Amino acid sequence: CSNCGHKVKKPLSQRMHNCPVCHTSLCRDLNAAIIIRNRGKHHLYKQAQKMSSLKSL
Repeated sequence: CSNCGHKVKKPLSQRMHNCPVCHTSLCRDLNAAIIIRNRGKHHLYKQAQKMSSLKSL
């Protein structure tokens, strides 16, 4: 789930994501896109932290 992180298994034929934990309801593709975006942001943040710590050496 892009909102709470809960993993919900579903068949490919199911096009909506309905989280049983936080009750988020989104198009499955939109939910996946948000998760990918959030992972990318997290990765960039970690890389920026590494670069910042290297500059202080």
